[in-house]
Amino acid sequence: MTTNSTSARPTNIRWKSLMLMSSAGFLFNFSRGNMSYAGEFIKEEYAFSNLEIGYIGSAFLLGYSVLQIPGGILGQKLGSRKMMAGMLVAWVILNILTGMLPGLFTSAASGILAVLIGAQFLMGIGMAPFYGVAQGIVERWFPSSKLGTAIGVDSFIIYYGYAAVGPISVFLISNYGWRASFYASGPVMLGLAALSWWYGRNRPEEHPSINQAEIDLISVKDTVERTDTAEMHWFDVLKQKPILFLTLSYFCQGYVTYFFYNWLFIYLIEVKGFDTLEGGMASALPWIVGSFASLGGGFLCDYLVNKYNPGKSLRYICVGAMFLVAAFMFGSSMVDDKYSALFLLCICYAFVQLSEIVYWQSNALIAAEQTTIAGSVMNTGSNIMGFVAVMILGFFMDSYPNMVVLSCSLFAVLAAFFWFFVDANKQIGTVKK
Repeated sequence: MTTNSTSARPTNIRWKSLMLMSSAGFLFNFSRGNMSYAGEFIKEEYAFSNLEIGYIGSAFLLGYSVLQIPGGILGQKLGSRKMMAGMLVAWVILNILTGMLPGLFTSAASGILAVLIGAQFLMGIGMAPFYGVAQGIVERWFPSSKLGTAIGVDSFIIYYGYAAVGPISVFLISNYGWRASFYASGPVMLGLAALSWWYGRNRPEEHPSINQAEIDLISVKDTVERTDTAEMHWFDVLKQKPILFLTLSYFCQGYVTYFFYNWLFIYLIEVKGFDTLEGGMASALPWIVGSFASLGGGFLCDYLVNKYNPGKSLRYICVGAMFLVAAFMFGSSMVDDKYSALFLLCICYAFVQLSEIVYWQSNALIAAEQTTIAGSVMNTGSNIMGFVAVMILGFFMDSYPNMVVLSCSLFAVLAAFFWFFVDANKQIGTVKK
């Protein structure tokens, strides 16, 4: 039962809800990142080219991109509790199918490729609503003055999924075959689905263990001028210029992100000369560094947003971060020593993760109660780019390896450019009287 006393110390249900959602994100990223490691072994088993492996990765992104906005709309209607539990169950089924289906109906390489493309497309559909739903949870469960901190903690946990997937996947694949890497997370996902349904709630006031002091704390949303966003139609959200320019910038940033998502492991092996086991460990390092950058970046963003002009603070952070991404990406291509290149890529990804905090914090400040849909729109931009980038980077890997990171530098600069048209001081909707 909800406690009504305002003199009581606030409960911490918001943080428990965040941990629950972040744990789902950890498993999501583990599952999603697994293909980038299994892909090297699938390529060897069926004699696929890097471009064909790129097709498999792009199939995931096609399903993931197409269902972003519908998934956000569905998440807004059904609520986060049903969506989180449902997505976790779907991930279990789709991971099992990805491991089981290849070779079950055909042994021809072309047939195996088609099956893997289809399985990854379905997995993309199953995972599409996650980030929009997750950011809606953050916006509903935290005061606007702590959005950066909440997103930073969330990202710290979520991106450890990518840090964990390298060593764990390579170990499982080396000892039990690539299919085992898709089966391993199933029991944990099912357990988390049950916990999400039992403990999760759509809104703070619905939780039986929260007290009034925490509800009052969460309800403070005064970082920027509030507007009437609750009754906006989802189609009106799609037409808002601040959301569209934020999406354009995130579209360009997505090119860099998907290099790390899909090609880092193979790049370290084929271009920088790491062996397979060493590459599995090495590819985890940028994710570990990036996780800590997310945590620190969340505190930094909240400090600057609360002390200075919110819109300008977030713009300067992201523009600076993307220029540094471009510089360190370029630097990594110019050094021959593989460990020096890895060091520069780690720093680069730290700034990528800092920019992630800014994108999602800005989205929550601008969209308020429409954060789930607006976040899905923004994430659509990144994943449309990812769909294209995975194939472009696969082509570069086969034909022009030096262009892999140089093209990342170019898109990082473009991402910075579009930030000059984003003002996180202004919410969408009509100003409240």
